[in-house]
Amino acid sequence: MATIREFLKNDVDILNVLEEAKVSLNIPAVDFLPGLTADVQREIGLTVQQKMRLNTLLQRLSAPPPPQGLWPPGALSQEAYAHVQKCVFALQDCDCQSDADAGPFSCVGFFAGSAGRAATAAHCLGSHPQEGDTVRAYMPHYKKHIVLKVTHWFEELDIAMLQYDIPPGTPEGADHPGTSYLQPSHEYAIPGSSIALCSCTIHITKELDEKFPVVGVYQASIVRYTHDPQRIVYNCPTFEGDCGSAVLLHDGKLIGLHVEAINQLKERIEKDKIMAEVDGEHLLAARLASVEESVDSAIRGTAHVALAVCAQEFLAA
Repeated sequence: MATIREFLKNDVDILNVLEEAKVSLNIPAVDFLPGLTADVQREIGLTVQQKMRLNTLLQRLSAPPPPQGLWPPGALSQEAYAHVQKCVFALQDCDCQSDADAGPFSCVGFFAGSAGRAATAAHCLGSHPQEGDTVRAYMPHYKKHIVLKVTHWFEELDIAMLQYDIPPGTPEGADHPGTSYLQPSHEYAIPGSSIALCSCTIHITKELDEKFPVVGVYQASIVRYTHDPQRIVYNCPTFEGDCGSAVLLHDGKLIGLHVEAINQLKERIEKDKIMAEVDGEHLLAARLASVEESVDSAIRGTAHVALAVCAQEFLAA
């Protein structure tokens, strides 16, 4: 814990005044400095400039410490990332009987709003699931399989609400699947704001030939909002299996659920394919050109425009 002398080591003039006032410079700064009210500062005899400098230092002392590690600006804070890992799960397409069973994994879901309550993209559950149908999922943080029940289905929003029954007797605040959940933000982020997409990186897991997915974060930015229903249009490098992922602010507050991605590269390939099929003579040449362009674009990186349903649209259900 820093002493006053250590905390003010670059402010010799303030240290001298405090020393003249018989203030011990070896006591913890966190215990003494916050008590330096305007009256105390006046009695000690600080100049206006010294008061301004000291107040700036006091604000720095009372501010929370910056997150440790390499966190990109605008992505999740370290605290938010630690929390979201306990809230996100990967949906499975099989009836796994033990925690050793892996995949196949299809989409993502997350707990939000209250304990045991979860959400995902409706199309991830197939066509028209019934209330009470069960869904199996895997939580990377706990390395456990869980079973959830379908409670609501909003086809027009492409949202499905799920419920996980936390085992009876689980202590409040226990670190157990379903006890941690994302809180919705009550404010809208303005277009251009940096946000984060929290997924289980299912596609990347397949590419790396890993057995189980892990929680990953993509940095994104808001483009605009739409209305009826309210959706967020944003730029983000999404992949197969990311549907149902949580869209969050830097502090971890939930603003949306990812339901769709528009890949510029895919759209261009499809357009080339249609044009080539119309003109059969140039089919091979067009397809080769398309593949060449695809590889070139993949190397450079391609932008995605993604859609997310605003959290207010489905958490009120």
